[in-house]
Amino acid sequence: MSEYVDTAISNEIADLRAAREGGRNAQLFKSACALYGLVKGNAVERTAIQPTLEQTAKQAGLGASEIQKTLTSAWETATPRAVNGTDKSPTATTSKRVYKDLADYAQAHGVEANVYVQGGWEWSYHTYEGQQRPCLKYTMQDRTGKTWTRYRFMDGEKPPFVSEYGYKPIWYGLDRALLKQPKVLVICNGAPSVVAAQHWDVPAIAQEGGENALSESNLEELQAKWSGPIYICLEADKQGNQTAAKLLEQLPNAKRVNLNLTGSQDLADFCKLYQKDSLSELHQRAQLPPSDDVSVSIQVLAVDGQRELEAVRSGKVTELGLLSHIPALDKAVGSFLPHRMHSILGATGMGKTTLAVSIAMPFLWQAPGLMVSTETPPAFWLKKMLAYMTQIPVHKIIEGTLTAAELTKVANAQERLKASQSRVYDGMSPEIGAVVEWAKRWQDKLHARWILFDSLSRLKAKGKHGIFDRTSEVADQIQDLVRDTGLIAVGTAQVGRKMDERGTKIPRITDGKGSGAIEENSDVVIPLYYHHYYVTKKLVKADDPLNEEMPEGKAMIYVGKHRYRYADEKCIWLQFRGGIGFYGWPEKIVSGPKNVMPMTPTPQPQADVDMWAVER
Repeated sequence: MSEYVDTAISNEIADLRAAREGGRNAQLFKSACALYGLVKGNAVERTAIQPTLEQTAKQAGLGASEIQKTLTSAWETATPRAVNGTDKSPTATTSKRVYKDLADYAQAHGVEANVYVQGGWEWSYHTYEGQQRPCLKYTMQDRTGKTWTRYRFMDGEKPPFVSEYGYKPIWYGLDRALLKQPKVLVICNGAPSVVAAQHWDVPAIAQEGGENALSESNLEELQAKWSGPIYICLEADKQGNQTAAKLLEQLPNAKRVNLNLTGSQDLADFCKLYQKDSLSELHQRAQLPPSDDVSVSIQVLAVDGQRELEAVRSGKVTELGLLSHIPALDKAVGSFLPHRMHSILGATGMGKTTLAVSIAMPFLWQAPGLMVSTETPPAFWLKKMLAYMTQIPVHKIIEGTLTAAELTKVANAQERLKASQSRVYDGMSPEIGAVVEWAKRWQDKLHARWILFDSLSRLKAKGKHGIFDRTSEVADQIQDLVRDTGLIAVGTAQVGRKMDERGTKIPRITDGKGSGAIEENSDVVIPLYYHHYYVTKKLVKADDPLNEEMPEGKAMIYVGKHRYRYADEKCIWLQFRGGIGFYGWPEKIVSGPKNVMPMTPTPQPQADVDMWAVER
């Protein structure tokens, strides 16, 4: 490093040490931006500054999770700073280059050459397609005892690896890792990273033979030898993300750990940064311990806000809401956005589950999601989805009383659903804590963007037996879930009082069963009312103004609460087809009933929209 770079690092670290309480995170961001600019300008390697930044920030009293968030934001924000006379070689480690010898290769992976020699690697030459190429030669042994030899070419040409005996997937480093009696196994991208990581006492393993899901034999071997936790530490590029998603599907005890590196860097680069502290650093990132300082720097918020604004201006918005494809509802809600809870409130017979399905189905085609059906098993929930897609009453699908044409429609709908990766929770009246853990796990695996609860009223809470305490705990945990994960949440909830005893049976936002926590914690509350249900039960007066206004098949919702915009409580008329779905009311002009509480009913004209036709 040049004298200029040494001085810059010393000054920024001194400023970070001198920062006062309340300004330490802001100073970390400022110092990291300055030093990362030197990294991007090829004046210094990231390995020379990041550990010092982290150690100094910890000594200053900042928590581990806060430090990582700030450094990630600083790395994304920093711009290259050119320094005259510095080495212009690239700082990011890449395997796609020429290596002079084993020492050069080992140095790129953060260790000495003897580490690879002790691991059974040797410098050699191998003839490939008539050309003799320099390489590293190493061997592996499968569970049957057969030895497999591989060659890692050093000339930067393709292919980088070849094997004399084919590419049968084999575990590399598994038995050596188990000899250390580890508390966790760490899956990385390949044998070179395993050698480097194990040198720093990280129990790393890799499936040699292609980056993909585990082969049946490798999965069987791993499960036979190990039942403990697993960290998945692959690159953050497209291939790494795809492989990680497949591994998470196969391994119930696995958790992906963010290495906070560039897409081309891997576990060897991580260990090069943290060396003997690598494993403890992985544990910290996996557990995400809460920071002692729960504040967030205004400077960091401003930078993040600026980035979001620039994304909006350029048309590259990263957090779009989802649509219900019911135009009047989408207009009133302003689309269903991340980090928000939307509650549908209604009495028995109002069609809450049918409305939930009618919202879930458009969501399903826009993004992967999670469904928690607390009242019906997943197989019945599927039949409700098929009913919405085909517009065939669900009872006909259940009973099998379908015409040949209807049978074909249902079969086609089922075929289309086979492409969906969304999940349905299998458990009646589950405990909210278990559901939250399930949701976080599957969000990580599927990159799910939404979760739907039908119904919130049937969720249980550990240690909470009274309905008030149980409902409050459920509402609090769901609010924490959407805040922590950014999921879009929609839930149905039962009203608490007997609506048939009230003169005006349209639900109010405070009618939630159990406690006011559902209304308090929800960002949007949407009461649902189907008047004809009470007409059939003979629970309304003959001169009720809604008798003519809301005949069979006509329902009403309104936005009774909206935390981020004015809730005008205007009526939104819907077409309700029992056992099928909700759709926009087809009439162009409708007149609202007079003096109906709790809102002033001024319905909005809208055209009938067939969502399924739009999706086709």
